[in-house]
Amino acid sequence: MSDPVLNASGSQSISHVSTRRSDNSLCSRIARYLASFVPCFGRSIRVVDESAQQQLPRSYTCLRSRELRYEQEPDSRKALWSQVHHSPNIIINQDARSLFRRPTLQLTDLALSELHIAQGIHIFEILWPKHMRGTHAVLGVAMTDTMKQSVGYVSLLGMDHKSWGWDITRNKLLHNNSLAVTYPKGSIDYIAPDRIRCILNMDTGVLGFETEGNYLGDAFTDLKGKQLHIAVSTVFGRAQIGIQYISGIDRPEPLALQKITKRAIRDTLHDVKQVSQLPLPRSLRAFLLNE
Repeated sequence: MSDPVLNASGSQSISHVSTRRSDNSLCSRIARYLASFVPCFGRSIRVVDESAQQQLPRSYTCLRSRELRYEQEPDSRKALWSQVHHSPNIIINQDARSLFRRPTLQLTDLALSELHIAQGIHIFEILWPKHMRGTHAVLGVAMTDTMKQSVGYVSLLGMDHKSWGWDITRNKLLHNNSLAVTYPKGSIDYIAPDRIRCILNMDTGVLGFETEGNYLGDAFTDLKGKQLHIAVSTVFGRAQIGIQYISGIDRPEPLALQKITKRAIRDTLHDVKQVSQLPLPRSLRAFLLNE
């Protein structure tokens, strides 16, 4: 005779699995139904290539960054350059959302963000016009006590063991003055646009960059357990560099199926405002618009 406890346990487990499959199936059907209205907005539906997804590294952060875009409103207080942690040759503007480098010869200067990060996933956007980069323009992360100034024109961010940087003029990754890997991979002639997003996942210790909606890949993967600031180092006289905090989660948790479905629909539309044109109940449109 079989054990009744085992039978009960097995039955309960099967019931849970069946319920989860049913929920997933329902969400999939709803998403497919809503997506059928998307072509009328002039944008084709994107198909996920599962085989390509399987080839991505475990520390890949692009999908998580897309979830963050709609899960939390930007916090303007986090989008500030530090008034203290920067080279004396750098002036922080009154609103602390942009910095200015004095035109001084044969010096390289570095500045840190006000926010230092030890956990969670955070997305910053750096506005760095191409004509204000000069010969050495580096973007990345650093500890509070990294070097803030150096004689000569050098890639200062990434020169010591307390900083990690992407030289966006040479497309090289730098750390401890010894790492010089091409980034994006195989793109030595790549020209980064004016706006660059830094995606920092401190739960996995990964820093990556995104430009014009394209994730460029994981740049550094050994940052877990550290406390870091977003950082830039520059040699260009009169350079002005802006910073904006896009979104973030200090303690990431698995997203509910409702939120995943919302993200998929919003990410498929050409413009989020087009949600109001979908043939949906008012409550569902409000949900998709975060109202």
